[in-house]
Parts: sequence; C-alpha cells; structure tokens
Amino acid sequence: MASIDPVDTGVESIDVEHRRIAALFTLLHDALEVPDFRTARDLHATLTERLDEHFRREEDVLVRYGYPDAKGVGFEHRAAMGILAEFGTALDRKRPGECRVILNEVLYRFLNCVYADLSCMQYLMKLGVDPANLMRA
Repeated sequence: MASIDPVDTGVESIDVEHRRIAALFTLLHDALEVPDFRTARDLHATLTERLDEHFRREEDVLVRYGYPDAKGVGFEHRAAMGILAEFGTALDRKRPGECRVILNEVLYRFLNCVYADLSCMQYLMKLGVDPANLMRA
C-alpha cells in the first residue's frame, strides 16, 4: 500500500503524530498482503495503543477548553476504536480480505478525525491557546 499522508493541521507535533499513526496503517495493510498475521497482530496492538492514547489526550484538551462538539469528537473516536477492535477479531479468524475491509474503515475514520482536528485547532487558537504545547506526550 502506498504511504498515507494525512492533512496537516499546521501544528508540527500533532502532524508528526498523525503521520506516525498513518504509517502503522500502511505497515498493517502491507502485513495483510503477505499475509503475516503475527506481524499484523503486533502492529494492531501498537496501533490500538497509540491511537487510543492520541484520542484520549485530544479529548482531554477539548473538554478542558470547552470545545462545543467535544462529545461528538469523543463519539467518533470511540467508533474508530470499536472498529479497530473488530479488526482484531478478524485477525484472529485469519481472513486477510475481511481484515483489509475493516482496516480501511478504521483508516477512513482516522482521516476524518484528522480533518476534524482542523476545526479544533482553529477553536483553540481563537481562545489564544497554542495547540502545539497541548498534545505532546
């Protein structure tokens, strides 16, 4: 699979994190092409951990600064994580085609979340908050 380059938010620390997460999607997709289920399981675990951590930090920031659609953002994050869990179940069944379909759905949701981050960044900047310092691990 060609590498995925998510839209830039204009905040380097966040964009780097988005690119690292996107790279995991590419590696996972490539592992399914072989198929190498052991590598795919390891990558799935890493992706799950990093995506969950990223989403939690982001939601914490949005709630802290009163983002009007913080609940909606959280809903989208949980939906993506739920589909990522379904991907793990499909991995256990060792069905690469099914895994790719589910993985593409998670990727689609992740990219939509990245796109929505643009509105979040604008909101924070209007409050005079520098988003670059908020999302660092």
